[in-house]
Amino acid sequence: MLYTQGKIDTGLAFNAYKGVKREHSKTLPSLKSLDKDKCCFSGIKNISHINNVSFSGNKQLTAHDNPYVLVHGTIVKEDSMFSLRDFLQPKVPNLDVQYYPNITNGKKMEDCGRDVSRNVNRVRIDTTKEKLNDLKKIKDNPEKLRAHFGINQGLCQNKCDTEQIVRLLPDVITEIEGITKRGKKDLQDSFSTRVKAVELKLADQLQQTDFGNWDKANKENICKKAAAAILDGIAPKAVLVGLSMGGLVAHIMAVNPKEVAFDEKGQLKDQSKFTYDAANGIAIYSSLGAPVENGTDMDSAGMKEARFDWCDETMLRPIEKFWGGLLSLCPPWLVGKAIFKYNAIDFSLKNDIKPLSDPAHLKEKPALVQMTRNSDFLKEYVIGKHAPAGVSNLSYYHPDDKFMDIDCVKLNEDHANNHNIRVNFDITDEVVNKARSDLSVGEAMIATMKMLYGLGINLKKGQEMIKSLYAHEVVPLEPQEFLKSFENTILTDSRAAARMLEESNSDTLRCQCLDVIYNQVQKDPAYLNDKPELLAKIKQVCAENIPFESSPSYKAAQILK
Repeated sequence: MLYTQGKIDTGLAFNAYKGVKREHSKTLPSLKSLDKDKCCFSGIKNISHINNVSFSGNKQLTAHDNPYVLVHGTIVKEDSMFSLRDFLQPKVPNLDVQYYPNITNGKKMEDCGRDVSRNVNRVRIDTTKEKLNDLKKIKDNPEKLRAHFGINQGLCQNKCDTEQIVRLLPDVITEIEGITKRGKKDLQDSFSTRVKAVELKLADQLQQTDFGNWDKANKENICKKAAAAILDGIAPKAVLVGLSMGGLVAHIMAVNPKEVAFDEKGQLKDQSKFTYDAANGIAIYSSLGAPVENGTDMDSAGMKEARFDWCDETMLRPIEKFWGGLLSLCPPWLVGKAIFKYNAIDFSLKNDIKPLSDPAHLKEKPALVQMTRNSDFLKEYVIGKHAPAGVSNLSYYHPDDKFMDIDCVKLNEDHANNHNIRVNFDITDEVVNKARSDLSVGEAMIATMKMLYGLGINLKKGQEMIKSLYAHEVVPLEPQEFLKSFENTILTDSRAAARMLEESNSDTLRCQCLDVIYNQVQKDPAYLNDKPELLAKIKQVCAENIPFESSPSYKAAQILK
């Protein structure tokens, strides 16, 4: 239950009650509490006194539980966020669903990124404080510390003395505790970079010991992995899930981290508004239908052909079907459809797309300019930049989603930390028809004739729903399909799975990938027999010998057994 001392913010684009339309939100009563099953977003006034306004699933935190943060897009849909929330809530330890007005209103990307960065820090701080409550009680007990962090001498085949690691833990816990006591405003803009600084310091300390000496050529990376694992057991990094423009905002934030450097007063040296503190505290960021690589075009194929597609789905294809498909072989019919499509696209460009470029509109929504393909903003802060070491970027796309051209959504996989995952479920005509308002045969014929002559059509709200654009909205309503697609990609594409296991990726992603493989091997012990490339990669991960039970090397060893 979330408790508030104020009224519901009636300015929310989506209101606090599931299923209640925005125009009715002003009639909602003042509340002292909100039911978590009805409340959608934690964007409520006067809640600064609440330590944790996110929805939590499993309250029993273990060493490496990552908080999840959902970032919505400009076209906000309550149902999409509810679906993701309800799917993730029982699976993750801490889930945040927040409203970002700047994203909804298309404000500058740097402002949107700063809002998300501060919220990610807020969620990480809440999670860290909760974990510190337990860690403070055991920090002077080596055996309990060893158990909490899953430090196991046998995992490194006795090639190092793990007591050296355990002896460093109390000071690390004390340092993180000291960070959490800094002022709220300071932590909003510096928490993740301060924690990263402790992680880098710990990695240097480990290098001064014999830890990692079993592979001296790779010792630096081994020490960095171990330090990251320890800090993730105190202040777990966040996993971001961004929808549409929310995915782009998360991407911009993640590829522009603050420099880990402080002045003599202990303040961040990097004060640029185009770099983000929380980027130093991200494990994975996933985007759903977001223009993460090269930006987008206002005149995407889906947008240009939307009116023709609507008439094609509503009128032309049913007619062809009625005539047994013979019309699709008739030259006059095909010529007519070609003329029809030309006129429909021309009308769409003039009446649907051109207004988006109106100076007054762009002044009101500057993000539209910044996210446009090859804009100055993208050239400087996005294009050519990739997820840094220890961070993984997953872009989910659906082939039927024509809201943005596919090359805008797919990542360049030449970079080992970038991964494209195709979402495979069918968006059937039946599903689209359920979403589309009823249209009489007469209305459809009139609309088709008007479009044939390049004229506009007046449709009731919902009647214009077409598959090529509806997919952009319906895909997030099926979050279980993303998990299925993730698992299917790993199990059917050995190359993709091996790329996820590359050392530069987030250990969170590597462990998720190995869990899928482990479960498959349990069902089919011969699964890896015809996958030499993947098997070799798993052996390589196992050889890292990181002495933590939550590490990829431990999970890889379990598979090889």
